[in-house]
Amino acid sequence: NTNDLPLLNKDQPEIYLDLRVSKPGRHVLLINYLTPVNNRSTTTVHIETRTQRGRDKGRATLYACPYTSLCRQAVTDRQGRIAVFKFDSNFINPVLKGENNSNVGIESLVAIPYDQWSLDYQQPKPACIRKDGKCIQALFLTPPDSKKVEFEYANELRLAKVLPGVYDNNTGLVYLDHRDSMIDVSGKVPHPGQYVFVVHYYQPDHPEFDLEVLVHNGQFYEAKLPVQHCPSNSGCRSIVKQADGDSYFQLTENFVFTLKEASHKGVWLDYVLVIPAEQYSENVLSEEPVDNTGAFIKDCGHNHFFMDNYTEGFCNDAVFSLTADYNNGALPCHCDFDGSLSFECEKFGGQCPCKPNVIGRRCEACRTGFYGFPDCKPCDCPSTALCETYTGECICPVRVTGEKCDQCIAYTYGFDPIIGCEECNCEPLGVVHGNLQCDLSNGSCECKPNVVGRTCDRCVAGHHSFPYCQQCDCDLRGTTLDICDQFTAECYCKANVEGQACDLCKEGTFNIQLENPDGCTKCFCSGKTTRCSSSQLYRAQVQDMRDWSLAVADVEKTVNIENLITEPEQLDSGHSIGVDLTSDDTHQKVVYFSASPAYLGNKLVAYGGALNYTIFYTTGLFGGALSRPDVMLYSGDLYLLHFALEQPAATTRYAASVDIVETNFVLPTGFPATREQLMQVLQRLQAIYIRATYWEG
Repeated sequence: NTNDLPLLNKDQPEIYLDLRVSKPGRHVLLINYLTPVNNRSTTTVHIETRTQRGRDKGRATLYACPYTSLCRQAVTDRQGRIAVFKFDSNFINPVLKGENNSNVGIESLVAIPYDQWSLDYQQPKPACIRKDGKCIQALFLTPPDSKKVEFEYANELRLAKVLPGVYDNNTGLVYLDHRDSMIDVSGKVPHPGQYVFVVHYYQPDHPEFDLEVLVHNGQFYEAKLPVQHCPSNSGCRSIVKQADGDSYFQLTENFVFTLKEASHKGVWLDYVLVIPAEQYSENVLSEEPVDNTGAFIKDCGHNHFFMDNYTEGFCNDAVFSLTADYNNGALPCHCDFDGSLSFECEKFGGQCPCKPNVIGRRCEACRTGFYGFPDCKPCDCPSTALCETYTGECICPVRVTGEKCDQCIAYTYGFDPIIGCEECNCEPLGVVHGNLQCDLSNGSCECKPNVVGRTCDRCVAGHHSFPYCQQCDCDLRGTTLDICDQFTAECYCKANVEGQACDLCKEGTFNIQLENPDGCTKCFCSGKTTRCSSSQLYRAQVQDMRDWSLAVADVEKTVNIENLITEPEQLDSGHSIGVDLTSDDTHQKVVYFSASPAYLGNKLVAYGGALNYTIFYTTGLFGGALSRPDVMLYSGDLYLLHFALEQPAATTRYAASVDIVETNFVLPTGFPATREQLMQVLQRLQAIYIRATYWEG
């Protein structure tokens, strides 16, 4: 609670303290402090001490500390190095001075003799892992073939009666200090080879120091064990290293492992792991991460694991941990010294706080329309222009000119105030009179006759040898849409056409036509021959509205026809027929007009002709449009269905026309009809059905 601490703020810019040291000499100063939860700014505190020798000065940069425990910073000199204060007495009166924006609670000022200084005094170390608000025991990886030797074995009389903060108070530990400074343990390895020694210990009281190590296995190895500051309730691990840095020891069978404390410091020893060298990795030294996978999936999986930057709690903390682990730790902010308001950034995304009109994650550039970083000023340019980042000189968009940057330069088009203009790229050989300027709106160049393309770079279809573009000698009835090759003038023939000019039907086809996508039509000679030719016959129109009948059709993947007794009504003096679809035998049914015998029989000559009819119908107040085949042709067990692309509107006379070609018909299964199937039906046409029902309801 910062209310219980002396505050450095605008109301109290200075704090005077009384500091007592054990003996005069050189010291390093540390500040313990807290900041309000809602204060994320950084402040600088200046420290001054006065002695008979003179004054010593330093400063400390205090970052936001909205935590449940204190934060600590060392006092540095002007060059950013650890400041050394020379005290000539045991009693010192330091003065702490804040800045105008300071708002920090000072808990204490600590003086550490310079010869004992270590970064361990400043660097925080974890005391435990908390889960659901409680400390839990951390776990360590143990390789499968390693041998664990407890220090308490054969040393029961040396078990520590006072334990550090351990998770399990039943843990047997041996305390090693200058009063009882040496301990031996012995063991046996399963087979000769190279091994690594890893010691598990507790050391909450001192900065890092070394224990002397002696390994006896027929020969003696002298080594060191670095013992880091370790306040963790689960302990820490460290690897034994020889003087040359090698951590491998050649062991044959039995060994004796000796530790000696020679620096008047204390450590609690738990056990030593003897690990085969091939199974050792640095992961053995670190605590295993707590597995929160299940909770993360359950609690955070909604909305595709989306996390905003503002909601605090388990999910955002978990994402922060995942990204920090992926990046091998948190990434540095690297806020720009000139463009940012602080060197601290957002923990999500890393956005630094920027000065006005400055942008970028690191605040390293002026925003669009401003120049002169870091004091970004508005550009004095028209709205269609940008300005140079450093000088402010107006810069028109690409290929744009004019005092107001509102015109395309020569030989460009399509002015846009953001992206500028596009190049015309007119082909000089393809344009009229060498005019390389295109249309300012759509970029079309002015092409010579028979030359096409936006840039006039190719011949129109049917011509070759750009830029002369001479006409190809091809029969258009037998060529594809491209007509001919633009370089060789070779004609592109349709599927059933051949010949240098694409003017001949292939064997088995006849009647070359412009409208036919294959050029020529396949012969249908009932298997007698494959050769045929066009006849000189002409078509006559059949129009007879007598003897028509009605039928009900059920069309799914098959067609079921039910002929009705009811006959259609003769209208317009016999030129039209009609039916009342509200009668008992037609209501709620799909009714078709069935053609009279005048339209049936052998109608092979109707192939390529047309079936023309006019439909008129009315609807009730309710219901909806009905989708069914508009025309059906029937012969034997074969039905061919035609679905019109356009449906007639109610109360309007609609003239329909169906070309009698295979591409206009499908089978009841939905597969397209073949020419052979259509010719088979026309050879003995038994029924033509034209839909009468277009509305249901």
